[in-house]
Amino acid sequence: MFRAFARLPIATATGLQWLVIFTILVGNMTSGRFLPAQQTQELQHFWEIDPLLEDTWQLLQQHPPMRFDLAGLDSPLAETRLSVAQQLCRVHDNPNFKEHADAGKKLLAKLNSGEANVQIRRAMVSAAMLVGDASYAAPLWDLVKEDPMVSGTVERALVKWKSPAAIATWRQRAHDATAPSGELLVAIEGLSLVGSEVDVPDLVRILTDHRLSSACKLHASRALGAIVTEGQNALAQHILDSNVDQRHLLAALVLSGHSGETTTAQLKYIIENGSASAQGVAYRTITNVNLDVALDYAPALLASNDNILRELAIKVLQQRVSASNLQLQATALDDRNPSIRQLVTQNLLSSAAQGEREIVDKIVTQYLDSATWTGVEQAIMLTVGLQDRSRCESLLHLLDHPHPEVSMRAGWALMKLAEDSVVLARMLEHTQIMTEKFAASEPVSETDQIRLSYLFESFGRNLYRPAYDMLLRYVPKDNFKFGVISRASAIWALGKMNRDQDNSVLRVALHQRIQDAAPLLPEDLLVRYTSTLACGEMGQADTLKVIELYGAGYRDPLSVASRWACDRIRKQNGLPPAN
Repeated sequence: MFRAFARLPIATATGLQWLVIFTILVGNMTSGRFLPAQQTQELQHFWEIDPLLEDTWQLLQQHPPMRFDLAGLDSPLAETRLSVAQQLCRVHDNPNFKEHADAGKKLLAKLNSGEANVQIRRAMVSAAMLVGDASYAAPLWDLVKEDPMVSGTVERALVKWKSPAAIATWRQRAHDATAPSGELLVAIEGLSLVGSEVDVPDLVRILTDHRLSSACKLHASRALGAIVTEGQNALAQHILDSNVDQRHLLAALVLSGHSGETTTAQLKYIIENGSASAQGVAYRTITNVNLDVALDYAPALLASNDNILRELAIKVLQQRVSASNLQLQATALDDRNPSIRQLVTQNLLSSAAQGEREIVDKIVTQYLDSATWTGVEQAIMLTVGLQDRSRCESLLHLLDHPHPEVSMRAGWALMKLAEDSVVLARMLEHTQIMTEKFAASEPVSETDQIRLSYLFESFGRNLYRPAYDMLLRYVPKDNFKFGVISRASAIWALGKMNRDQDNSVLRVALHQRIQDAAPLLPEDLLVRYTSTLACGEMGQADTLKVIELYGAGYRDPLSVASRWACDRIRKQNGLPPAN
């Protein structure tokens, strides 16, 4: 597995969030299934939430107001009618669009009146599907079933709406099975939703027709599983005894949603002999009909090379929480799939809150000392989730862990948990060593900067004065020698330590940072942002003339921070609110 971490401190005019993101790039394939291309997990900084400034740290999707008139559908100009229909397709899901019902009625009326232009008719049909609901199924199908360019699209809408409007067409295709594969797949899917026992012979014929694609057979099996109420075991056994391709998967689909001793026996056979895909379908079904049997198979599936099977086993184990089942889940804390690791962590936190704290604590102790970085990483996340401050000593040791995923998370965890003066003093020793490296212009990795920033925020949260002089060294720009994110966090911490206090030297230095927007090598926007927050914390009136200039924007971080700081300073000094 290839591992990498990435920090994305992004500053744009619209205020895109600065994030520290761990990115795990996965390049291996197991059992024909790819792991996710990347898995990201955000570790939040305190300056993102303190102060909590509206939704500054989120990308905002602006929804413009609707500026069109439905009356344009009646225009004598073909260009206007087409434009309105196309615009309806574009804006139907915009929260500001409230005219779905009126638009749908208008579109159906125009279509029924015989719109002559083929392009406009098709645009209107597309718009009607998007603004309408299941009540539109029959009239739309009647309008387009003879138009091969549009009928297929409407058919998919009928499937989504679970409408039987096209059932006659679907049955005709399934009966002769000579339709193109794509059309036959839609027909089979439709029959699985609105068909009945009369469709079983045709679906069985599709299932055993060697001329048809595997996709058609899989859809037919799923449809049979949904439609057949009796005789499914005989059909499944017939498939298992045949030499048809993917017979285990086909039989599992036929049995899905069914129960009984014979069904359970057949599902067990598929789990023990089928492919990973077949095992997954069978295991989901057996989980619903016999949890005891599903639990018996969980250890074997946890050892599978298939990611989906391991995830299914973990979800089954969580349905019956016990010390042994939790310990079994914990073996996946160092799973190669990050989503599975995170699922187990969440399950353990949930179980700890429901009375299983003792066994979860033992698991954390075991994995904080794990030989694999992935296990240590999740043990840190568990420690923070449990708010277990007794483990700060262990976290201190992990600050020097060779894997960046561990060392950065250890710093983040200490930011969240550290309160004891002894722990804070040890953290200060670590940050002083790194600060001297910065000062000497020695190479300092981004990992070090990010870890350092979390520790600085802990000093600010705890108002830890012994760190004060060191933090002051991070205020000057000095050609960015001390890093950007580490400087931003140091300035945020200084603001907390100087809350409602005057410090003219620091205040002037922060004013310089805020105003440094030079065309060449300007101050980083994140540093200007936290400098503005720090000035707001200090609450001195003469800062207003500096930061009021930057509060006129809409929602970019610097503008929001400036407005917050101005409001706080005015309130602190008894001044009237800004206009």
